[in-house]
Amino acid sequence: LDKAHHHAELGDIYQKQGKLDKAIECYETACERDSEDIDILGPYGQCLIKLKQPEKAVTLLEKVVAENPKHDYGSTMMALAQAYAQLDATDKARVALEKVLETQTYAEARGTLAEIYKKQGMFEEARHQLQEVVEDEKHAPSFVQKKDKVWTRKARQLLDQIWSSLKRVEIL
Repeated sequence: LDKAHHHAELGDIYQKQGKLDKAIECYETACERDSEDIDILGPYGQCLIKLKQPEKAVTLLEKVVAENPKHDYGSTMMALAQAYAQLDATDKARVALEKVLETQTYAEARGTLAEIYKKQGMFEEARHQLQEVVEDEKHAPSFVQKKDKVWTRKARQLLDQIWSSLKRVEIL
């Protein structure tokens, strides 16, 4: 029973448990058996990001996204954006997040994109993304509200910062 997908599934379990070293071993073994399966490469790349190995992660994730930009409901594209951000490739991260938001409404994607917009002086675009996070929370089921709680709080804080910045500019 030495199948690639079995090793990958075990890697997924280890990754969820936070046992990243064991997860990497499983993903590497899975890739030795099938280096083209995007359902192996995606989680493997995500694990590499958690281990602060963005160069290797980008290589894997770009391959997955080239084959299926919507892989795993956009979470692979989100992981690619995180890898780009770790490499200080902010423009690439922004483009990846914008692609995620074409089909998904993830609070994390909106919040991260808003942070990038803010750093780039695109305050109106940042404000729009942050307001979407706050508005979406009102209509989301409780399990989504709980999952996105950190991003909703962060969105409110960033909105306050942006409003303060804009008010200072108006005063000057």
